[in-house]
Amino acid sequence: MTKEHLNEIMTGLCRKLKIRESNLVAVHEAGLVALGIDSNAIPYGLDFLLLNGTEDGAVREFTFEGFDIRLYTPEEFGADGPISLVSPKGMDFPALAPEIILETISKSPVIEYLMEQRAALAELLHFDDMDDDELRQFAAYVRS
Repeated sequence: MTKEHLNEIMTGLCRKLKIRESNLVAVHEAGLVALGIDSNAIPYGLDFLLLNGTEDGAVREFTFEGFDIRLYTPEEFGADGPISLVSPKGMDFPALAPEIILETISKSPVIEYLMEQRAALAELLHFDDMDDDELRQFAAYVRS
């Protein structure tokens, strides 16, 4: 999946859900796509955070344009205050900050398929803090 395709899906979701683009945030695998880290041609599922929550009884898991979509609320991320977001280059929508994705990706229902991407993100975040051996060991730890 490309960032362009993710942008199109998110734009369509905003129309369907009748929400502003600034309220839809890419998380988990969608966040990795937005950051340019996910290399899956077809995502296992696209997860999004709705900053203003959802209406009671709103459908939170559904198929949209052939993709399994899951919507989360800030409470499900344990957010007591503001959630750290970034504006990835080439994206029209915000994504969780990389550090937050690394912390929360284990909540993804498809985490077993995202271990390589999780390790790549961990390596990128700690690239300047560790030497090559430490990075390899850390990436192996994150994969387990």
